[in-house]
Amino acid sequence: MKKLYNNLTMEFNVIFFILKLTNEYSKAFLPLTILLALISSFLTIYNLLMSRKIIDELILGKQFNKLLEIIILLIGVNLLMHIIRSIIFRWLQAKNQFIKKRFNLEINKKTMSMDYEYVENPKILDAKERALSGINQSGGINTFTNNIRNIITCICTIMGLLYILNDLSIVIILILIIMIIFNYIAESKRQKAEYHSWQKNAKNNKMFSYLDGEVIKDYKASKYIRLYDSSEMILSRYRQFDKKSQRLFRLISSSNKKHYLIINILDYSQKFIIYFTLALKVISEPSKFTIGSFTMYTSALYNLISSITKMFKSAVKIKYTCKYLKLYKEFIELPPILCKNNEHIPANTNYSFEFSNVSFAYPGMNKLVLKNINLKIPSKQKLAIVGLNGAGKTTFIKLVMRLYDPKNGEILLNDNNIKKYNYREYQNLFGVVFQDSNILSFTVKENICLENSSSTQNDIVIECLKNAGVGDKIDVLENGADTYVDRIFDDKGIEFSGGEMQKIAIARAIYKNASIMIFDEPTASLDPLAEYEIFNTLHELTYGKTAVFISHRLSSTRICDCIAVFHNGEIIQYGSHDELMKDREGKYYKMFMAQAQYYVSNDEVSCI
Repeated sequence: MKKLYNNLTMEFNVIFFILKLTNEYSKAFLPLTILLALISSFLTIYNLLMSRKIIDELILGKQFNKLLEIIILLIGVNLLMHIIRSIIFRWLQAKNQFIKKRFNLEINKKTMSMDYEYVENPKILDAKERALSGINQSGGINTFTNNIRNIITCICTIMGLLYILNDLSIVIILILIIMIIFNYIAESKRQKAEYHSWQKNAKNNKMFSYLDGEVIKDYKASKYIRLYDSSEMILSRYRQFDKKSQRLFRLISSSNKKHYLIINILDYSQKFIIYFTLALKVISEPSKFTIGSFTMYTSALYNLISSITKMFKSAVKIKYTCKYLKLYKEFIELPPILCKNNEHIPANTNYSFEFSNVSFAYPGMNKLVLKNINLKIPSKQKLAIVGLNGAGKTTFIKLVMRLYDPKNGEILLNDNNIKKYNYREYQNLFGVVFQDSNILSFTVKENICLENSSSTQNDIVIECLKNAGVGDKIDVLENGADTYVDRIFDDKGIEFSGGEMQKIAIARAIYKNASIMIFDEPTASLDPLAEYEIFNTLHELTYGKTAVFISHRLSSTRICDCIAVFHNGEIIQYGSHDELMKDREGKYYKMFMAQAQYYVSNDEVSCI
């Protein structure tokens, strides 16, 4: 009983959640849906009553004018109602598509705004896929709203039909209702089996989505598919998942056959009861039950069965659609972990950081990535972070920018725990360049500003591109900074090299003109000469700012005030370049000398 109560509570919560969002997206949608349901119900009852009058008048054959009036009234009312219903229905259809897109948009908005911790969590990414699938499965939002309308229509129709059928034995009606309930149970079991099959096939759908969207249709991957002749390997994987899906679909089909057989037997049994009962009535009470009455009651009973069956089926569909939409609701309502406090950051141009006994492990992992980090980053100083892969450098940066909170210890901004500040306001302090440049297939200008290009100052954009070392490339393009990256949206788009994309990302950080600059492998795609030039430019542009550099190539360390050497999640050395070079047994000296030999002669290395 408790489980039933919990399920009903969940279903009603989901229904109200979806209806609330639908009403937010369109205030007129639900009222017009109800109006459409009332019109459909009215026409059903009205046509039944009028059909009896027409048949009885035809049989009596006395008053032709009265018959003509009834027919004209019947046609006129139906014509008017159908015109109104058609207008409303077409409007609802168009609005349904708009609402469906808004539901999809909410998933995208949630993905872009939720805590970064969620973005890197495989369980949350699966939840996102289930949410997307949920609003499209079983007809999605469109079918959900249609079934809500069906239930309203059926309830109103049933009330009218019961009034018409009040002369019939209640026993007959109850027998028909019991048979309808059995019909409902059969349909409910069919829907349940279909839902479980969908759950089993969710992983296959995810793989189909990946292969179809990110491998086969991705033009960037097409080079590797051709050069490595890997099409057969990819297609075999596609066929493998297709076979699994086909097996599930065959099981669903086999199960459906059994349920549909039961449903058909019940349907024909209902027809027999209706005709047999009403035929007896006409024979036993010919004065009361005319041919017109027989026709009306027959149609009324069929409509009653149809309405109750349709109501139950719609209820079953809503019940199982709620299971899918529940996944959407859960994803949209994921609570923020980091965005809890709203204290404003005091207006300042001097920002210093301190890590105090900070340790960190990624969610779901026991191994510490950072261990007892104690480090100060003074205001307006440049810090270089160096170390081998997996040393914890990028994780350190993620904690500085509060993409994650530490497991132990605290991070201070001007002697205050960063958790106390408004999350978005805090992140706006940073201008960032990551190793993966993440350049969008929009215009160069839009990639730099990441805002509506109509409010962008072109001269500032051009200056930033020049400072990043890609200005000459952009200048010779026909559309300049309005050139699209790639050809997804524009045939005249340009496919920039990896190094050029990295420079555009650097121009983006320069354009933001943030108080604190973070550079995580900003020159990974550049040659040594371009790297040297960029670091000199960054040195000038970050003058008077707090800056943190991460780079495997240690050329960046020469322009920094201090260097922190990371190893296995700990800081093993800290100091200026000259100080660390004095320790010839230290990690930094060995790393620097190992790299230096690739750029200078052995004699020059010995002089360093």
